Amino acid sequence: MGNKKKAVIVGLVVLLVLFALLPYYASGYNVSFVALVLMLIILCQGWNMFSGFTGYVSFGHHVYFGIGCYASAILLTRYGVSPYLSMLAAVALATALALIVSLATLRLKGVYFALTTLAVAIAVHVLSLNIAITGGGKGISLPPEYHLLGFFYVMLALALVAIGSALLIKNSRIGLALSAIKGDEDLAAAIGISSYKYKVLTLVLSAALWAVAGNFYAWYVTFMHPTDAFQLHRLVTAMVGVIMGGTGSVGGVVIGATVFGIVNEVLWARFSTIYLMFLGIALVLIIRFAPTGLIKTGESLIQKVRAKGGKGVGEHPGSK
Repeated sequence: MGNKKKAVIVGLVVLLVLFALLPYYASGYNVSFVALVLMLIILCQGWNMFSGFTGYVSFGHHVYFGIGCYASAILLTRYGVSPYLSMLAAVALATALALIVSLATLRLKGVYFALTTLAVAIAVHVLSLNIAITGGGKGISLPPEYHLLGFFYVMLALALVAIGSALLIKNSRIGLALSAIKGDEDLAAAIGISSYKYKVLTLVLSAALWAVAGNFYAWYVTFMHPTDAFQLHRLVTAMVGVIMGGTGSVGGVVIGATVFGIVNEVLWARFSTIYLMFLGIALVLIIRFAPTGLIKTGESLIQKVRAKGGKGVGEHPGSK
């Protein structure tokens, strides 16, 4: 193992220890903020695991988060089930819906797929507003207990699981198959890659991540309403984090989600009435000038500067 690789590993371990000890030296606000950024990393990695790896843009992933929220809220308030157990129900329900969605949508492509996933999410949202088990428009009040410490450590653990899962998939045969599907699905099918199987697998895994995050989010906020559970803005936030980091990248998405989480908080705190406009402008600028993500764009700019600098030193290419 090279010295550079050892230094990176040591740095990551130190960073992880600092994160783990955060509740013991930071204020409650900062711990809560970091926990929510960790949750954003989970959601970004989940969406990236499907849409970033396959190229199929999902506009309906927030439905799995909402299912996780209500699995926790209903089981805790009605039956006293701990969120550590209700997450199993959240995963089961999200997986079942993901399989149903896959049957209805994964044969579609492009905008047809994206709009169909959005339609499913809207339908579930409307249904949740009109059935008794979700509390309808009144919502569900959970026991008003302070769970910041538990929420923080669960989000930290889930973020590590999400990052690790994404790395395992990307660096495996599954990752190679997904890369082929994203590049040219018809060509991938011609060489024997079952695109439908791999798309279903990644959709189920990403749906499970979103559902588990939602399960613990409801437990943390102690009140759940359909508008919050199935909030489209949460999906848009995750998509922006992925785009900032670079779709299909794992480390880039962690950085993109973190940067965007911080920017989002600052803008919301300072410009609460118009911060969404700033986010929209930022997204347009990123798509226009850094479509591969801020990390890869920065690396390419550095390489270009170095290349130009190298040409300026020594003999001119046209001289003898």
